[in-house]
Amino acid sequence: MQKSETFFSNDGFPSMRYVSGNVIYDEAFLDGRLLSRYWTDTGQIVPESCLLPDKLRRDSADFPIDAFELTVNGKKLDRFEYILSGEKECSPETDPTGLRSQGRLWYVRLRSPEGIEVDVNTRLDGSPFIVRWLDISNKSAAPAGITSVYPLAGRVWAFNAGNPELAGVIGGQAESSFSVAYNHSFDYGHEGDFYFDQLKGKEFRFDGGRTGISGYSRPAFWLRNRCSGKTLVCELAYSSNWEFRIRTSSVNNTEQAGFAIGLPETAGEYCRVLDPGESASTPLVHAGYFSGDDDSIVQAAHAYMRHTVMPKPPEGKEVEVETWHLGYLGGRETGERIKENMDAAAVIGTEMYILDAGWFGEPPNVWYHNGGDWYAGPWMGCSIKSLSDYAHSKGMRFGLWFAVEGTGPNSKLRREHPEWLMTRNGEKTQPWEGILNLTRDDVVNWIEKDVIERSINEYGLDLFRIDAGSCVGLGANRERSGLKENMMWRYCDNLYGIFDRVVKKYPQVVFQNCSSGGGRLDYGMLRRFHNTEMSDWSSPPRVIKMYSGISMAIPPERILCFCGAVGWGMDEPGLDFQLRRVSVCLPRINSIAPSLAELPEPLLSAINEKMGLYKKVLRPILKDCKMYIHTPFQPILKDADFAVFEYAEKTGKRSFAAFFRLNMDKKEDYFFKPRSLNEDARYKVYFDNSGKSAEVSGFDLASRGFLVKFHSSQLIIFEELG
Repeated sequence: MQKSETFFSNDGFPSMRYVSGNVIYDEAFLDGRLLSRYWTDTGQIVPESCLLPDKLRRDSADFPIDAFELTVNGKKLDRFEYILSGEKECSPETDPTGLRSQGRLWYVRLRSPEGIEVDVNTRLDGSPFIVRWLDISNKSAAPAGITSVYPLAGRVWAFNAGNPELAGVIGGQAESSFSVAYNHSFDYGHEGDFYFDQLKGKEFRFDGGRTGISGYSRPAFWLRNRCSGKTLVCELAYSSNWEFRIRTSSVNNTEQAGFAIGLPETAGEYCRVLDPGESASTPLVHAGYFSGDDDSIVQAAHAYMRHTVMPKPPEGKEVEVETWHLGYLGGRETGERIKENMDAAAVIGTEMYILDAGWFGEPPNVWYHNGGDWYAGPWMGCSIKSLSDYAHSKGMRFGLWFAVEGTGPNSKLRREHPEWLMTRNGEKTQPWEGILNLTRDDVVNWIEKDVIERSINEYGLDLFRIDAGSCVGLGANRERSGLKENMMWRYCDNLYGIFDRVVKKYPQVVFQNCSSGGGRLDYGMLRRFHNTEMSDWSSPPRVIKMYSGISMAIPPERILCFCGAVGWGMDEPGLDFQLRRVSVCLPRINSIAPSLAELPEPLLSAINEKMGLYKKVLRPILKDCKMYIHTPFQPILKDADFAVFEYAEKTGKRSFAAFFRLNMDKKEDYFFKPRSLNEDARYKVYFDNSGKSAEVSGFDLASRGFLVKFHSSQLIIFEELG
């Protein structure tokens, strides 16, 4: 771990300099406000003579540089009293973030005249990322409604663009010195729609959709200075309604850019109502600052996710080949059919067999009507434990699907506990799948004890798969202390708490995240799960562009992608194409045949060949790889010709590249320069399509490149010789 420090000064006014590795973020408290002063990733400290109080006052009058934004009872709080600051204990047992890396924690305590006390918390761990959140306490004698809160905000850059040389960096023709990359759509099946737009106005605002979940977008952005190439990466760890804002200014040759990310006001409701003496912690913001290229940012993000954010997978279950039952058997599940399907799964080398929706409840077998009754339906004709045992007897592990937050209209649970449903203005938030009110202690206890723990123990589960199939709109609301509160912040806190506890209690169980595909790909959910579904959408070329955008933030071996019979996605350029696109992540071969008797020998041989290559060669590289995305920032709904990805061991001794043609009318081939190789070494280069190989110097490969010829896909493996 690199060094992390906080330097505090009170020479006229308090200032804090946070240092994590070479990244520095600096703030000052002046005239009742906590102000952002600068970011850098060089380790260089800006002289105090450039940060004088009068300059900060002038800057803050013209441009928003407050380090956080908090509105209470409809009033933006912009005058605080500085109380104290210092370092808090941050051992693994006391770290309030639950993050895995060893961190250091500094806080600044402020109090407003309205009696709102705010601890501004900053966690450092030596990585390029800092973590920021607020602890908000109501010290007044009356209820306080948090209208909106943005835990991290402020200015990132301010520079003089009048220098002709500086303007020449972007050709002097750009409409803006800044651009922002984000997932442009929050609709179903639009995960990974991540690309840059120039910032053309004074303020750009992206609302996450107010869907009640973090959505098929992600609460994240890359803000880039197009003159210097520096990039601020922000990830909000929150699984409900969110937004970010980017502010730019170009006045008198001075270019400025700043941001805010957090929880917006929702339909005139308070995000949270705090009674006197009550406190709440905001979601975390993870912010990283970089001057490298896109590859270095992606690799830093992956390392941070693997070693700090996401839980470490159970030993031996890091990147498993999965099979999923639903494709052929959905809606007509029986124990015998499941066992026949397991027989087919076992011979293709499946390591984890997952029984998805359709196993539970009272007749008829309509999974989205039966949610909440988590016991085997009579159509199964057997216990779930017997299926778990059968999978184990075939050398596979066994996982089970739950939508623990929902109830179907046919469920016994809904009939017995109508008071457990979340409501908005007295009506269910989702008509056909009632969402449980996780702000109730009895609901939390039932999900944690009677569903999750009971099922793991009773059924012998190796994997617990969660799905959240509903967008709940603005989310539930209620009257609290005479104020109308939107309940989703409390909902997320309790949902996170459930999985914080069960993941710790069952260290050998894999916990898999899904929300109708990738509806919750935010850091809040991902911190509690070992891997995550990418999308329900499995059809190329779209699915490959989705993967490209998502893998810029999430390590490839933690992203679940499927191929096979699911009613869609089978009309692909070929089986090699299908199997290769799932071999660059966590692969799931969906219901490859209804039974072993119906599995054709050529299909079996092809799958075993590709999955054998995956297990022997690709998987060991993927586990902690450096990833290079040669074709990044591809809008999902626009044409693209190729998608090319490279994965390498950190030593560069072994790597592989996967090539996909996204436009079958494109006749040209792809010219490729590997980025991961050691230039002073020689490599054996293996071409999977032909089975042929060649020996080439790393220098020639990296500097001169070569033309990759293929019809629909290709896989090339590089292995250092000597």
